[in-house]
Amino acid sequence: MKQRITIIACYYGHKLGVGVFMERLLPLLIEKILGKDYRITLIVSNDFYNNSVHLLPQNKDLAIVKPILLRKSIFSKFYFLFILPFLPYVKRAKYVLYCSDAIVGKSVKNSIPIIHDLNDFEEENKFGFLRTLFRKKMIELSLKRACKVVVISKFVKAQIEKAFPKEVDNKSVKVIYNGITLCHEVILSSNEKDSDSNEVYFLIVGRLDPYAKKLYEAVTLFQTYKKLHSSIKLKFVGGINDYCKEDAEIFLQYITNDKDISYLGFVSDEELDVLYKNALATIFLSKYEGFGFPLLESFARGCPVITNAENEVNDELSSGKDIKILESELSNEAIVDNKISQIYNVDRNELIKIAGNFTWERAANDYLGELMKN
Repeated sequence: MKQRITIIACYYGHKLGVGVFMERLLPLLIEKILGKDYRITLIVSNDFYNNSVHLLPQNKDLAIVKPILLRKSIFSKFYFLFILPFLPYVKRAKYVLYCSDAIVGKSVKNSIPIIHDLNDFEEENKFGFLRTLFRKKMIELSLKRACKVVVISKFVKAQIEKAFPKEVDNKSVKVIYNGITLCHEVILSSNEKDSDSNEVYFLIVGRLDPYAKKLYEAVTLFQTYKKLHSSIKLKFVGGINDYCKEDAEIFLQYITNDKDISYLGFVSDEELDVLYKNALATIFLSKYEGFGFPLLESFARGCPVITNAENEVNDELSSGKDIKILESELSNEAIVDNKISQIYNVDRNELIKIAGNFTWERAANDYLGELMKN
């Protein structure tokens, strides 16, 4: 009888961050696992099912399960702790791969949680006290119960080793970097065209989370530069999660005071590709990131990136080719102008080369390697 691998792919709300990770990785990984003559049970939430299931290979050895309790995040905790561990496709699986926010029940002996970051422990009140406390306890238990752990950067590995030294002592913690969507993987539709060549703008991509993503600071940087270069504009792209909805709405009201700032919401891959290619630079000022898709996606289009000098994961990914600025410098016209002038000296082909190292094909092969090990 074929061995089974069970994969849990759940997220709630907009297809941001972890949702993109699942959508890009799983079609490739599942096809590779099936090619090794395994059976797969894929446990999904409504959001993954509605947005991404159609991308998966059609195969009799792939079973998709959509539990009723995964329709709401609050009920999913009960499901993962008290129902999932006793299901036959968990008990008989070689491994159970948790694609995000692993809540590993006591009886699951073969779990591999993927941990994307511990940034809510760094950012005060990011999720609120109770949710942060619950997540901290669940990660602690997941690490303790896991047979092996995967993280998406060395920075996240360092976060885990600092926060949970006992739980990861003598445990395998494997770094597998995410991939990114490269230019050749985006097919422009007939109605997609380059932005107005006369328009000069900065781009900000990601969840509209004003405090975690340092969006007020980004506006400060933009407005400081605009004092010297009045034609510059700023464009925001990204969805809004429920937990930061109130902060996001306040921020959107704040930026309406500047006619040169626009919020485009959640855009297609085709639209995003065009926006990256035509931007003067991407602004990416968050201090804590587990990986940071916007930096490498920008690089892949030859687009320079202005980053927070205190963000450690950027050093890991950018090979020092990002343009770093301190938060204390954002209002200093001379420093800001000097930093941004560096954009014109960036070797864009070198940026593209760096980004080319981060492919989903490579990531899928790395995950496959872990799943094939005993």
